[in-house]
Amino acid sequence: EGWRVRKDGSRFWANVVISAVRDANGGLVGFSKVTRDLTERKRAEEERVRLAVAEASQQRLQFLAEASAVLFSSLDYEATLDSLGKLLVPEYADWCSVQLVDERGEIRLVTVRHGDPEKMDLARQLERRWPVDLNGDVGVPKVLRTGRAELYEELSDDVLASATVDEEQLRIARELRLQSALLVPIVGRRQTIGVLDRKRVV
Repeated sequence: EGWRVRKDGSRFWANVVISAVRDANGGLVGFSKVTRDLTERKRAEEERVRLAVAEASQQRLQFLAEASAVLFSSLDYEATLDSLGKLLVPEYADWCSVQLVDERGEIRLVTVRHGDPEKMDLARQLERRWPVDLNGDVGVPKVLRTGRAELYEELSDDVLASATVDEEQLRIARELRLQSALLVPIVGRRQTIGVLDRKRVV
């Protein structure tokens, strides 16, 4: 499929199928070409994409406005981050957690939110029972060291197995049906002081 040009110079989106024409003995005698004008379908698809992009942009603007209101609503940073988690779930994420580095240099879980109330306990259990190893090479430790966001487009079973420390942790991760994750640094006093972990599930 692709754009073609008519004799009058106008463009149209076409599907072209070329087939061999053979005689009774199977010998090649030529080719046939069938061209289907799919311009209307193509324009309808492009319009759907345009509307989807516009809607996504509008949602991002709305989220930024709401997030700004939340961030400036309280001087209590833990309450503010918890409110931000409520804002993210379930509209922009299925699961959200915030972890901060405390005065002793240890990572501390501030809040966990899950779109499915029945999964909240599992999400909290996963975050609290297996604290982050700050010496790790991926995930939260890497974001804390580099100050750069990390996107994991697919949390396959192999990825989960390599990121968990025992069978029980892996079992809970599987039960939560994790699909993807976006880890964003939280910056304060010109340094990374925590990580916001936004996850999607299957």
